[in-house]
Amino acid sequence: SLTITAGNGATTFPALPGLPADGAIALWDAALAPDGAATLSAVALHGDSGRAEALIAVTVDNTVPVASIASPRDAFLRDPAIFTGTASDTNFARYRLLLARGTPDQATGFVEIASGTSPVQSGSLAALSGLPADGVYTAKLEVYDRAGNVSESVSAFEVDTSPPVAPVLASATLSGQSVLLAWNA
Repeated sequence: SLTITAGNGATTFPALPGLPADGAIALWDAALAPDGAATLSAVALHGDSGRAEALIAVTVDNTVPVASIASPRDAFLRDPAIFTGTASDTNFARYRLLLARGTPDQATGFVEIASGTSPVQSGSLAALSGLPADGVYTAKLEVYDRAGNVSESVSAFEVDTSPPVAPVLASATLSGQSVLLAWNA
């Protein structure tokens, strides 16, 4: 007979009289298991004369990574162009910071501007050497963990390096001890 135990002793499958023809001896729904280390154990018994056991250590990770862009968010990006936020997870693998022109609902053609293999907690995700051209942009942060879970965060911002047009003095009218100035923008 064959007995399978999965997780932290949480799930025991019924004993089988032998190996099924398709080779699948059990299906463990790891989504129901708590995050953390677990051991899969298979015990095969052959009458009274033999016993064999196979163990494999696994890590259950049903929690998506944290992806959050703190700055710039719905604001102007100024020089120095620094993107801050959080990219983290217990089983962190990597993050990518991407940029595209347009608002989040219109942005396409994202280009990677930074990546990292160390988690960032409320810190710098990227620093650009200069500002992109004037316009509205969307930044997208993708965070991956070793279990294949992915999270993303998007943030819109604007770059405006053009100074405002200087107003033109249209008139100056003396009224007693006051002067009334009129400007055209």
